[in-house]
Amino acid sequence: MDLLTAIKLALITLILLGSLYSLITYALRIRASAKALSALRTRMPPIRRLTAQERGALTPLLVDPKSQKPLPLKDNQVYALEGSYSRHGLEGSGHASWHDTIGEVEVVLPFDSALHVMAHNHAEVVFAGRSAYVLSLNGTFTLLEGQAREQHQSKQNDAWEAGRRGAITAMTAEQTSPTDTAEAVRILSQRLETRAEVEHREGRGIGFVSALCWLLGFVALGVATLEGLQTARYIGLAVALAFMALGVRSFWRSWLPPAAQKINRVAGPLHLYGFKNPEQPGTVKAQLMLGDKLAFTVPEHWFQALTLKVDEQVEAELRVDDYSAVRLGPKMSLEQEAVQFPLVYWGRHLTLVLVGVGALLYALAQSPGVQGDLALTRAFITGAVPETYTTPETLLAAWPQAGTLVDLQGEGRCQVVPGNTGHDTARVDCQQLRWGGALPVAENTTVEAHTQTLLGGGFIQTRRDHNLERLLLLRGGGQGANRPLVVTNLKEVVTLVDAGCGTPDPQLATSMYISAAGRNNTAYECQRMRNTLRENLHFPYDLQFATWAALQTHLAETPDNEAPLEAVIVQGQLERVYRLSTRLGQAQLILRQDALAQDIMASQHGGVLLKTTGADGSRPSLSHGRGSVIEDWQRMLALTTVEGAQPFHLNGLITERGKDDAGTPYVVIDLTRDLADPGPATLRALWMLLATMLLLIHGPLLLRNALAQKARTQALQQRYTDSGS
Repeated sequence: MDLLTAIKLALITLILLGSLYSLITYALRIRASAKALSALRTRMPPIRRLTAQERGALTPLLVDPKSQKPLPLKDNQVYALEGSYSRHGLEGSGHASWHDTIGEVEVVLPFDSALHVMAHNHAEVVFAGRSAYVLSLNGTFTLLEGQAREQHQSKQNDAWEAGRRGAITAMTAEQTSPTDTAEAVRILSQRLETRAEVEHREGRGIGFVSALCWLLGFVALGVATLEGLQTARYIGLAVALAFMALGVRSFWRSWLPPAAQKINRVAGPLHLYGFKNPEQPGTVKAQLMLGDKLAFTVPEHWFQALTLKVDEQVEAELRVDDYSAVRLGPKMSLEQEAVQFPLVYWGRHLTLVLVGVGALLYALAQSPGVQGDLALTRAFITGAVPETYTTPETLLAAWPQAGTLVDLQGEGRCQVVPGNTGHDTARVDCQQLRWGGALPVAENTTVEAHTQTLLGGGFIQTRRDHNLERLLLLRGGGQGANRPLVVTNLKEVVTLVDAGCGTPDPQLATSMYISAAGRNNTAYECQRMRNTLRENLHFPYDLQFATWAALQTHLAETPDNEAPLEAVIVQGQLERVYRLSTRLGQAQLILRQDALAQDIMASQHGGVLLKTTGADGSRPSLSHGRGSVIEDWQRMLALTTVEGAQPFHLNGLITERGKDDAGTPYVVIDLTRDLADPGPATLRALWMLLATMLLLIHGPLLLRNALAQKARTQALQQRYTDSGS
């Protein structure tokens, strides 16, 4: 178990233990409350009987919180309850269960009685279910007074909603009936929002619907650009254009304001109060109020320019739903601001600019070449046909620009190019064709006799010895790969290997396991060949050769008139020797191939170099990849002959033209760009065009509206500064 897993398990365990502890504590407190309630019922005598008015006010409150069924009273007696107040419960996953207790007895606090709770409380209660219902509390709350205040508040709310003319008076917790005071706020009239006020409240949005339509349109257009589609391409294009048309309509259609809200015109004394912000200690939150009843909000630029006089009577127009001001006093008015300084929006344009930037960047990333897409689209729209050239001279005379569709037919030679790395050998690349030019000249076109022999194998002469076979058969061998063979031309074999390898390297004489670098390591292959021969040739008991040099010396010192030295090798090891001889011959051939490649690269010049990308088209049959060493040699050797020029037919788009370091003119032709299927390129060009149009249209509008919004803000500040509010 790693450290991170252990930490996760520890945290999960702590959370589970904490949750279990909270649950147990909650259950214990509920149980303790139930016991306290039972004890109170049995030991406390009633102090009076419940009145009919109290019973009528209490009946709607007697409801079980879980089942929502009415609860019966235990009796009509009222009991005294005294003790400290506490509150406990559980909360989580969007659900909460809180319980109020006085003296550990769970109580229900009706109406606004919670405002009268103190550290130590004296209450009158009745019992119903598992709780005690408070009738009076600390001499400042009674059930009937709380009911009266709630009824008054309900009437005031109804009057505010309906906009009925009259005073809105406060009824505090200390009052038993409402009274008209100097702090009363009067409702004068009610109306609906104007178009400007609705627009200020709702705005014009951020253009989300339009941006979503454009995004879906670009997605559909991207699907339509996939290769190999037929009918699906037209369907994708139609869907894309439909979504984009919806995006345009959604953005530029006339704005339809939502339903207007109610606005009340009110009058009353204006006050500014400060409240400590519990979330940010040390800061004070300012709150505007009309009288002592009506708190409301104003736009930020109004608040900064507001000057107050103590108890100043003002008129204001407030929205019924959220108490936000649309007019305050004779000078501050959203309607007047909209007329003098029309509202401007820049966020909607920013949203579409972001969509345009994303779409354009994605199109550029997906396109194999923007210039090619545009050129193929132009040719498709204008009905252009590829320009045909059948000789390099006509191509050089016309020398078409990049972006031209061409159809080239003729005979050309694949080019020999350097290897990709320092250890790699030169190769034949048929993605580059030389059209015309001089025939490559090479001197290193022959292969040494010993290399051909090593490549061909079969150079070891052997004979069977039946006595030796029977002897090995008795020891469990002598057949198949273990069949013994007598080597009769040992001296010729050693001479052949030495001809291919030269003098042995003393540093490599004791190890067969030496890493080879690149495709050619003749020394490594030679050492493997020599060690394999020396270790798997079985000589007479009195002749043992510790090194290849010792074997060479013995063979050289043997007189010609003596019988040649013979050795025994098993069939399996003989086949291994032939495999190694082939690898050694290939290593020798690679050296010759490198020399041949250098000759060809030095002499391939003139004509026009055709560099192709994309599909193979009708290139010469010579592969431009890697084959075996012998195949690579034959391919390269063929380029030095007249037959090395082979027919080609290239149909594509010129993406680049110029001259290489040797001064040879060249063109780069993208063979994937032809008029056989111009759909993907045309749709990519349409994609880039539409994304660019979004940027060209909404970019300047974004800049203009952002500057206009800044100027509007400054003008409003100046307006209220000059007017002194």
